[in-house]
Amino acid sequence: MPDVDTMDKTAWERTKEFYSRLPDRSLWGDIETCSREGAVVITPQYVLMGRRVNHGWLIHFALGRDSMHNFVRHMPYYLPFIGWERGLRHHGTMSHVHWYPTELVLKKLQLRKVTL
Repeated sequence: MPDVDTMDKTAWERTKEFYSRLPDRSLWGDIETCSREGAVVITPQYVLMGRRVNHGWLIHFALGRDSMHNFVRHMPYYLPFIGWERGLRHHGTMSHVHWYPTELVLKKLQLRKVTL
C-alpha cells in the first residue's frame, strides 16, 4: 500500500525528496549529465534519467508507475544493453550495475523491438 504522505505528490516532488536524503548525489548534477549524455523525462507521473555508457543505456534514476516501460519508450536510440544499479532504495548504498540485453528487457516488458 502506498505511503499516505506520497499519494498526492507528483513524481518530481518525490524525486526531490529522495535526492534530499543523498548527501553524495546532486539532482541538478544528474539532470545535467543525463540531459547531455542521454535522456531526462519528467512528467507528473514519472521521472526518468539515463545516459549512454559504452554499448548500453544506464538507467540513472527511475521513479513512478511503469518507469522501466517508459524509459524504453523514451530512449533516444537503440543500444544493445540496458543497465541499472540496485540497492539504494532499500539499503542506502548502491551495488554494482546489472546489465541486461535490451531484447531480454523488451521481452520481459512484453514489448516489441523499439524502432528509434
